[in-house]
Amino acid sequence: MRKIIFALAMVMGLTMMAETVTFDFAGNEFNLPTTTNTSDKSKWLSEPISKGGITIAPFKGTATIGALLYYSEYNNTLNLRFYQGSWFTITSTTGATITTIEFKSNGKLAIDDTPDGEWSGDTYETWNGEAASVRFDVTDKAQINSITVTTAAGSQSCAAPDIYPSYTRLYEPTLIELKCPTEGATIFYTTNGDEPTVESTPYSAPFLISDYTTVKGIAVKGNATSDVAVKQYEFPDYGVVTDVKSFTNDDSEGEVKLACELYAVYHSGKYMYATDGLGGYLQVYGELPVKYETGDVIPAGIVGTLNNYRGTPQMIPVGTTFKASTGKRIVLPVASAVSNVTPEYTNTYVLVRNALVTKQKKGNNYEYYVADESGSVVIFNRFKEVTLPDEEGRYDVVGVANYFDETVQLYPISFSTPATPGDVTGNGEVDVTDVVGIANTVMGDAPSEFNPLTADMNGDGSIDVTDVVKLANRVMGN
Repeated sequence: MRKIIFALAMVMGLTMMAETVTFDFAGNEFNLPTTTNTSDKSKWLSEPISKGGITIAPFKGTATIGALLYYSEYNNTLNLRFYQGSWFTITSTTGATITTIEFKSNGKLAIDDTPDGEWSGDTYETWNGEAASVRFDVTDKAQINSITVTTAAGSQSCAAPDIYPSYTRLYEPTLIELKCPTEGATIFYTTNGDEPTVESTPYSAPFLISDYTTVKGIAVKGNATSDVAVKQYEFPDYGVVTDVKSFTNDDSEGEVKLACELYAVYHSGKYMYATDGLGGYLQVYGELPVKYETGDVIPAGIVGTLNNYRGTPQMIPVGTTFKASTGKRIVLPVASAVSNVTPEYTNTYVLVRNALVTKQKKGNNYEYYVADESGSVVIFNRFKEVTLPDEEGRYDVVGVANYFDETVQLYPISFSTPATPGDVTGNGEVDVTDVVGIANTVMGDAPSEFNPLTADMNGDGSIDVTDVVKLANRVMGN
């Protein structure tokens, strides 16, 4: 009897020492942005969530969709979703040892754990083990309603440091940063392949590498030492070109760096179009870490491989080489007759003025065409956010020329009421105020009412002194 009482006392003591934290995603206790559209990047969860000394950190990895709080209209529920190729970590930031992690899900919890633990529960949704941090790799899809984490109070453990950047293929000298999720831990590291110890270099600030390097690190807090974190960085070989046309004409099969800055034309989903300002236009197809707006300056140094997709040359990008915009530049479409929308114009940003837009019934849908006096070309609505006009009629059509299976087509970006070239102030006539408006723009001081599409008098896709002269001559009757 005494043994039973003693055992019960021990269990009660251990229970009292345990601390439990619950993350309620079904109730959205963190007020996260919710979405019903998995492709809505603005709703993707990219930052860690913390509560009660526990942090949950999402990592997109190779998944096409980031973590997000998804609202199901079908059953009126919320759940946190992770997709195949991503992972997330659950870490004790105080150093207390994690002993149990319980997931409540919608029956979809395709995850692998590191370090390995023992799984229990009716649907094997409870992880049991001892760790300062646990990584869960998503092997299919995980739909999680809540996560409850139990730690052993008074215990001491230390999470391994995280080594950044998380990607390992580098294309320029790069600063390496080490962080430990365990608060107050000291990090030691090596770069020569040796196993790190407390006698190794203590980490105090990011350090630069420019060649193949293996970074290893440990974290120490009190008597607790973490596992060793390892990251091997490589600097692959690549070719270098100085402009877009050199890239699209390059016949090498490897990665190529563009050593010139680009100017964003249009970015929609996996499609991004840009120009080097020298007459070269580039289609980039793939996931990018940056959403570019028209006119954004893309820093030199992007890397990718040349691919020809059914007639259209495109870059398959190394996404990590695409950096945030460093400024803005006016990027104009090239004024073009329909007859000039040819295979040689593929990927070019074009404007067809006063074009006749028509549509023909094709099964349950319509096929659209844009035409002028020189000819007609089919419209393919590539960009989901672009709405085709309900009414046939005359429009100024801006878009991207494309060549697909020996068929020329136009990806539309906008349809607008036809404007008079030169009427940059939009007052319905071309006069000296328009000349002044263009002149101010050339000098870098565009008026607020300025319409750049009507200022490109010679249709070369830029605004310069030749446009001022041409408009001035027109006002003077020459």
